Parts: sequence; structure tokens; C-alpha cells
Amino acid sequence: MNWSNEFWDSRNGADELHVLESLQPHKNLEKFTVAFYDGSKFPSWIGDPSFSTMVELNLGECDEALLRGDEVDLRSLATLELKKISRLNCLRIGFTRSLGALQELAIEDCGGLTCSWEEQGVPCNLKILRIYHCANLDKLPNGLQTLTCLEELQIRRCPNLELFADSGLPLMLRQLQVSNCKGLKWLPHNYSSCALESLDISYYCPSLVFTSLQYLHLRYYPNLRNQSAFTASHTL
Repeated sequence: MNWSNEFWDSRNGADELHVLESLQPHKNLEKFTVAFYDGSKFPSWIGDPSFSTMVELNLGECDEALLRGDEVDLRSLATLELKKISRLNCLRIGFTRSLGALQELAIEDCGGLTCSWEEQGVPCNLKILRIYHCANLDKLPNGLQTLTCLEELQIRRCPNLELFADSGLPLMLRQLQVSNCKGLKWLPHNYSSCALESLDISYYCPSLVFTSLQYLHLRYYPNLRNQSAFTASHTL
């Protein structure tokens, strides 16, 4: 469901909430997308046990509803995408508490994001985490290592990201992709001791030590000269 953003100043959030409340889609709904929604909260039927078949939720430019941090029952949700929510600085525990089944989380073009979620609200069964184009993100949360199911982590176009979580990467992480993160100073201290099989780095990231990798992909390194670090003991 997509509202027009052409008459933003004349919109009424209460009316838009009423529209969503009245929508009451089919009980077998599996995927739902809301964009340019200006209501102050989500409709009551989102999270209702009657809609337990909904496994994917995509939210775009829904600042007001998401910023409240209200507790929403999303226990059946497997995929969540948040896009262009400019004033979002952190996912509140009221929103993330029930995401026990969440396997894939994508956060894209959220310029105000400084931390992906509150540490107490980590979605513990997450397998894939993607964070794209979040200009103010400077550090990943310490709860990252508790994501024991996380297998794939992608971070792209986050120029102010300097550090990963102090606690390091999840031990079962298999794929790590970092692209266009010019401020990144180093990889987590434990990256060589986790199950990492694929490391894909684009643009300059200094002081990296590569061990136990089956696949290494470097792009846009015009000044790379010293190849002695790539030993013959691993096939790259």
C-alpha cells in the first residue's frame, strides 16, 4: 500500500490510520508493503494472531509509526525491510521484542541511523543482516555476537562506520561483505576465528589480516602494491 507524497503538508495521519485499520486484508496474507504512511501507529491487525501467515513486512518512509517504539506482535515475521525512514536512529525494543522468528533484516537509506537496535532487543534467530546507505551509522551494536544463527552480513555505503561491535562477529558467520565504507579502520578482532568462508571488501580498508578464507574479493584498490601478504597456503 503506497500513499502519494505530493501533498505531504495537507495529509492527516489519523485518516491514514483509519484507512489501514479498515483495510483488514485476507487472513492468508503473507507479504505486506507500506510506503509514505503518516499515521502515528500501525493498525491493530498487524501482529494479530489471525494474521500469523504474514512472514514479510516492508516499510518505507513510515517515520511516525516506527519511531513510537510501540510493542507490536510480529512473532511470525521472517523478513523485515526498512527503507528511507530518515529519522530512525535505532530500532526500539518495543518493536524488536517479538521478532523471534525473524531471519532476514534489511535497513536501507535511513540517514539518521546511528545504531541498528537496542542491545536488549536483538532478533536472536537472524540469519541475514543487510545495512545499506546509512550515512550516520558509526558502530554496530555489541549484541551482534549473540546472533548465533547469523550467516551473512552485508554493509554498504556507510561512510562513517569506523568500528564493528566490541564483542566481535558471531562465530557462525560465513559471509561478510563490506562496500563503500571509507571510514572503516579495521575488521572485528575475532573475524579470523569464526566460520568465515567468504570476505568481500570494496574500497580501502587498512590493516586487514586474511586467514582461513576460501574466497577473497577485492575491488577498487588502485594503490594495492604489496602482494606478499597473500601466502600460498590458501587458495584465493
